[in-house]
Amino acid sequence: MLATISYGVLSSAIVSDGSRPTPTATLPFYTSFDSPTPNPTFESSGGGGTATATLPPRPLATATLGGTQDTYTAAFGSSTLRGNVAWYSITTPEGWHITFCFCSTQPGRDGKPHEDTTRVEPVSGAFSTAQESALIKRFLPPDAVHVRDFTDPYVGHIHDYKSKRLAATFPASSFIDSGAGANPPQGTASVACDHPACPGCDFVLRT
Repeated sequence: MLATISYGVLSSAIVSDGSRPTPTATLPFYTSFDSPTPNPTFESSGGGGTATATLPPRPLATATLGGTQDTYTAAFGSSTLRGNVAWYSITTPEGWHITFCFCSTQPGRDGKPHEDTTRVEPVSGAFSTAQESALIKRFLPPDAVHVRDFTDPYVGHIHDYKSKRLAATFPASSFIDSGAGANPPQGTASVACDHPACPGCDFVLRT
């Protein structure tokens, strides 16, 4: 049974008894099934003004935020279901034992479900700052660029990134500012790693 904890702009799924699975595999920590793509043109999310050209469908094919469950399974092996959510457990090349979910999806431009939320947890203890930085690079698309940091009173420090590949994977309506309800720039993703009650990092398709 999964319990869902919501706080601020982020939510994460955890096992109700607090347990975490034992890592089941030692696998390469970055596997890309993608190929380079030209820089896309961002589309308008609505409203007045002159509309720009629409991005061609170019969904991500990496085991990252924006990827598909097939790419996760190809990269990390079989998953374990907690409720109806697939969780993967691996040992990284650095020797870190982590578990992470293919938590939720939204339809991509290709009509297929692409991941819009993931959570990465240590099997025990908490991540160091260096580990958090490495994991953020691992689970965001390769072209993600840091935009800003800010502090939420409930979540703590939040890191905003922008990825042209995420923008090419999801329609403009997928990117929502949870606080203001407006549409931030396409390709916006946020990461929060320091909520005191839930060790781990949350990755979401919004800010």
